[in-house]
Amino acid sequence: KMKNIFDNKEGIALLISVLILSFVFGFDVGSKIFVIQNWFRNFFIIVFMVAFSLLIHVLTVKYFAYRHQCNSEYRIWYITRFGLKKVERFDKTGTAKALKGIPLGAFLAVIFAFLTNGLLYFTAIFDNEVTANKTQRVGRKPSELTEYEEAIIQLSGPLANITLMVLGITFGSLFKINTGMFITINFFIALFCMLPFSSLAGAKIFFGSRNLYVFGLMLIILAYVLKDVGLIGAVVLTIVLAALLTGAYYFLWEN
Repeated sequence: KMKNIFDNKEGIALLISVLILSFVFGFDVGSKIFVIQNWFRNFFIIVFMVAFSLLIHVLTVKYFAYRHQCNSEYRIWYITRFGLKKVERFDKTGTAKALKGIPLGAFLAVIFAFLTNGLLYFTAIFDNEVTANKTQRVGRKPSELTEYEEAIIQLSGPLANITLMVLGITFGSLFKINTGMFITINFFIALFCMLPFSSLAGAKIFFGSRNLYVFGLMLIILAYVLKDVGLIGAVVLTIVLAALLTGAYYFLWEN
């Protein structure tokens, strides 16, 4: 059974993530005249949507990690390397030691919000560290966590957000309510998770299985592009086109 799903460190990281992403998504209220009361009302609504979306993302990754006899820890994404060589890391003294690197994603999220007046949503501010539970994996072959296993675990998070996006589209259509921001939040969280950089999920998926990476990325993009086609048609088209594009990639570059 899954026990102690979140520790205090993860809870703090999740809270920080919710506040930063809520600021990013709520920066522009879409009004020509800025009214502080309207901004705060909109902000609190977005806080709820971001918190729910991130929570589902994290719980999904933790569940898939558990199914593979692994542990998953939610973290703010820090970059500790400034070059391509292993020795090119930030000095572990003073502020660098306290921060354990630079929270580059958080900085970029806020900077892009200001520079684009809230038109660009940068959401690559967190990652999930997955490690093998050696006690539970005793007797399993291989006993260590493989790159392909981690790719599957990491991809489960973005796909959970795309599932939420589809549910948002469905609820909006059925009950005639505006779910546009909820759809946007989940799409951009899923999309930026796929950045193949540093310790972000996209890098772990890419190096674990490039075919899985291409399929996942195409699935996310196509699900958003085809969102107005109709639920059944969009789902079928998204899966078929993602599979075809992945097959084309495999035969052209991997075969």
